[in-house]
Amino acid sequence: MGWPDFIQETAARGLTAVYSLSDEETQQDLVRSLVSSFTGETKQKIQVSRDTQLFEPGQLPTGDGSSVGSYGDIMVRAPSNHCDCPQPRVQPRNCVSCNP
Repeated sequence: MGWPDFIQETAARGLTAVYSLSDEETQQDLVRSLVSSFTGETKQKIQVSRDTQLFEPGQLPTGDGSSVGSYGDIMVRAPSNHCDCPQPRVQPRNCVSCNP
């Protein structure tokens, strides 16, 4: 499995987990948002930083007593050989945020 396949599989599993742990209203919002992203009905761009809150505290428990809440929480759990800046497609050696 190459890096793109790993990313796609991880994203799919993450979306599945978020969906299954969400209430019905949030599930409907997720489906609408996902369909919009495929159909191009949305043009909104969002700036994300390590501190960007993605989930309410406790909404996505990790099993070790903590929970995922921010983009930084997700990146801490990413493979250690991957860049942890908000530019996931940039290779670590080329990332100006991680290697100024």
